[in-house]
Amino acid sequence: MKMAEEIFEDTRKYDDIPKNYNILEINCFMSLRILLKQYYNKHITKEQAGREKIKIFKSYESNKKQYEFKETIYNEHLQNIRKTEDLSNLLRHQLKEQDKYTLNTALKLIELYSNERWL
Repeated sequence: MKMAEEIFEDTRKYDDIPKNYNILEINCFMSLRILLKQYYNKHITKEQAGREKIKIFKSYESNKKQYEFKETIYNEHLQNIRKTEDLSNLLRHQLKEQDKYTLNTALKLIELYSNERWL
């Protein structure tokens, strides 16, 4: 994700929202765009614009951290789902063949679900 300063520079350069922006970047871009218009039209002073810009930056950075945290958790969850699917398939094959490693595979599967060490 882009830094707030990069978005601010894009706001000054471009009239339209860049195509590769995500929803958080679009929100920041539009907020800064409105702020710049208010300043250029002399609806607010330079000091007011500076304070509002800092608020927009802080809000964006906070939302960005939350998004990145949730994305990390989601990716870990997906990895666990994939591991679970692989182990379930392996266990199904081992049960059909009465393999001696069936118990080990089952314990690994339980470990994934419960987050407890079994082996």
